[in-house]
Amino acid sequence: MAVAQTMYDQLHHNIIGADGSGFGKTLEEVIKNAYTTPTDQDIRGSSCLEAVIRVFLEGQRIFTDHYVYFFMSDRGNSYWRNYWDTHYVNMGKLKNHTFWGVAIPDDEKTQPFARYVASVDDPDGWTFVYEEAGSDKELLESYPRLNNGNLVEVLGTQKGSDGAVWNMISIAGAYAGYVRADHLMRK
Repeated sequence: MAVAQTMYDQLHHNIIGADGSGFGKTLEEVIKNAYTTPTDQDIRGSSCLEAVIRVFLEGQRIFTDHYVYFFMSDRGNSYWRNYWDTHYVNMGKLKNHTFWGVAIPDDEKTQPFARYVASVDDPDGWTFVYEEAGSDKELLESYPRLNNGNLVEVLGTQKGSDGAVWNMISIAGAYAGYVRADHLMRK
């Protein structure tokens, strides 16, 4: 889910900004001017306003067990052109930007918002970090290994292709990968 982390970082930079303002507005003004638009699909009652609150006020990342969120301008320009596809669901409006939800394939779903800090605790003294859940998957190129005692943020849990339980983790707020759940100890 490194894509989700990248999208979150871009969303925070473009919409809220490093100084806490978005569209020249404060976060409170952005939230106040958001309005909800129900969709044909039941996605936990999520709406533009609710999702923005989840992402920014509650500090939750832009991925849940069903959807990732992003903004796109009404002119058709996406902040994340590389992620354009045809299965987006219109979620509502926020100022001059359209709020969308993107379905995540079943094999990539995780428990939503399960966030806590954990320490690496492996009998070998270190553990591998994978791109996807499963020991048969590719190692995370940017951060393939963690040593015992390294702290990570656990973002969710998923059954891996090898049948084991894996945690989706964030490393230093910059990298996202998967580590076997039994190799992490909650702090």
